[in-house]
Amino acid sequence: AYALTAVLVTHDADRARRLGHRGVRLEGGQVLQSGSIGDVV
Repeated sequence: AYALTAVLVTHDADRARRLGHRGVRLEGGQVLQSGSIGDVV
């Protein structure tokens, strides 16, 4: 099995849910929230 880390930047919440398992929410360059996509989006 392969492990892959990728950085995806999107403003589309539906796309983030389809493509990722974990996410980070940024505002003004600061991390506001990180965790599962369901929790962050």
